[in-house]
Amino acid sequence: MTISISSKFIGLNNKSVFSKNFKEFLTSQDLIKGGQPYSCVAVIGCQSSGKSTLLNGLFGTKFQTMDNQMGRQQTTKGIWMAHTKDAHNLNLVFDIEGTDSKERGDQRTTFEQTTSMLALALADVLIINMWTNDIGRYGASNYGLLEVIFECNLKLFGQQSAKKLMFVLRDFDDRGNNFERIMQTIKTDISNIWAKLYKPKACKDKAVEDFFDFEYSMLLHKVYQKDQFNQKVADLKKRFDTQAENSIFPKKNASRITCIFT
Repeated sequence: MTISISSKFIGLNNKSVFSKNFKEFLTSQDLIKGGQPYSCVAVIGCQSSGKSTLLNGLFGTKFQTMDNQMGRQQTTKGIWMAHTKDAHNLNLVFDIEGTDSKERGDQRTTFEQTTSMLALALADVLIINMWTNDIGRYGASNYGLLEVIFECNLKLFGQQSAKKLMFVLRDFDDRGNNFERIMQTIKTDISNIWAKLYKPKACKDKAVEDFFDFEYSMLLHKVYQKDQFNQKVADLKKRFDTQAENSIFPKKNASRITCIFT
């Protein structure tokens, strides 16, 4: 059972400035010490798509979630972090402000790219939370951010550390949706995004799978199929364990390709 040992706290505010209490928080939770085997998970996705709810279900965190009685509006602002642990795992969990929010308006693009880059830099596993009905839509599926993530990963990080991108499809209808076909659609879209990117000579002929590990998971409707939803989350939670045979976390010693831009 996951035990949350820290309440939610703001790590990056909505003006792209780190909280003044950031270092103090890290020190108080003994997170400032080096050498500890932390696993980092972050989530990105559209506003009000259930990202905080998903993290709470997976890690026992207490991130604020949307109040449906208040209508759809911005809940998470900036980047919030929680520190959780159990018998085998120490996790840093990052809840990222949702994309495509009316509150940010025309200024949202820069902030979305900034938070997505930070999420990629920090996370061993980056969850991309998507509505199933948005598959095939460029903006709603955050394909623009994916393009930025792929390009910046090549330029800034190379492949010195393993990165896993996990697509979680929300409100999946197992009575009519074809999971294999939807998964293939996402894979094709990813390949098309990758093909358009500028790459250094050493990586020109490499596929996106040479740089990222991909996972796909579907969740049924949280309200109308509550029991099935909770079971799916519980099953997924078991895989966020470094000791699990089918652990979602990438192997720390996974070999990667290093690309050098000149």
